Amino acid sequence: MELFTQNLNDDHRGLIIKLNKVKSLGRVSPEAKEILFSSKQILLSHLRKEDEHLYPVLKKAEEKNENIKKIVDSFSQEMETISKNTITFFNKYEQESQGTDFAADLENLLATLRNRIHKEENILYKMFNEIKSSVS
Repeated sequence: MELFTQNLNDDHRGLIIKLNKVKSLGRVSPEAKEILFSSKQILLSHLRKEDEHLYPVLKKAEEKNENIKKIVDSFSQEMETISKNTITFFNKYEQESQGTDFAADLENLLATLRNRIHKEENILYKMFNEIKSSVS
C-alpha cells in the first residue's frame, strides 16, 4: 500500500474516532464543539490531500481507461453531495448550543461517512495504488 493512501486511511480512522467521541458525549457541549471543529479540520485537510494528490493521478489514468473514468466520475458526484451535507452539519452544530436533531444528524453523518470511507478504501484507493505501482 502506498504511504499516501495509508495516510488517507489514518485520516478516516481519526475522523470516525472523533465523531464517535462526540456521539458518546450525547449533546453539543463545549467539549463536543471543540471536537467537531477539529473533526472538520481533519476532513477539510483530507479532502485537500485527495484533490491535490489522488484525483490528479486518477484523472490522468482515466484518459486511457473508460472504466476508471466512470468510477472517478461516480465518486466525484457522490462526494459533492456528501461534502455539502457534511459541511452543513459542522457549521450548524459549531454555532448552535443544542440542536434538537443533533443525535439523529450525527448518526446520519457517521453512517454516510462510514459508507463513503469503505468505498474509498476498497475501490478508489486500491485503484490509485494499482496505478501508482504500474508507473513506478
